[in-house]
Amino acid sequence: MIAYLNQYQKRYVVDTTPEETPLPGDDLLTDEGRNYVTMSIDIDAPPERVWPLINQIGQNKAGFYSFATFERMVHFLITNTYVPVEEWQDTKVGDWTPYGQQGIGHEVVLLEPGKYFVGLSDSRRPPTMDGAYAWTPAGTEEFAWTWGFFLEEIPGRELDGREPRKCTARTGK
Repeated sequence: MIAYLNQYQKRYVVDTTPEETPLPGDDLLTDEGRNYVTMSIDIDAPPERVWPLINQIGQNKAGFYSFATFERMVHFLITNTYVPVEEWQDTKVGDWTPYGQQGIGHEVVLLEPGKYFVGLSDSRRPPTMDGAYAWTPAGTEEFAWTWGFFLEEIPGRELDGREPRKCTARTGK
C-alpha cells in the first residue's frame, strides 16, 4: 500500500503553492503553520462531461473515484459510481459532504457550478447538520482543512475542437 501511495504522489502531486497559483478558497485558512498539497490531472473531456462527476463526490453520493480497495479494507460504505446521477447534481453552498458513515466530512463553502467547489472542515466551527462533525486528529485540540476541485483550460490542446480541462484538487490544513 505504501508503494502504491508513493507512486500516486509522484504522478499527481504538483509542486505549487497558493502564492504561485492562487485558487478560490486559499484564503479560508490563514493560520500559521498551514500546509498545502496540490494535485492535478489532465482530463481529455469537455467540462460539461467532467463537472457532473466532480459535483457528485461524497460517501452518500458517487463515492470518491479512488482507493476502492482501501475503502473496503477499512469498512467504509462507499460505492463509486462512474456515471452522472441527476438527483446528485443539486450541490449548493452549505451542503455537508460526508467522507464515511461516521459523519466526518466538509461543508461546501464556495461553489461556481461547472468550474469549482471548495469544502471546509474546521473543528473550531463545528458543523450544524445532525451526525456531522469536523475530525480532529489524536493529540490536537483543533484542526481544519479545505478540499477544492477546480476545472481549468489547458491552453494549446484541442479535443474535438474544444479545449480539454485540467482538474486540480488542492487541500490545505
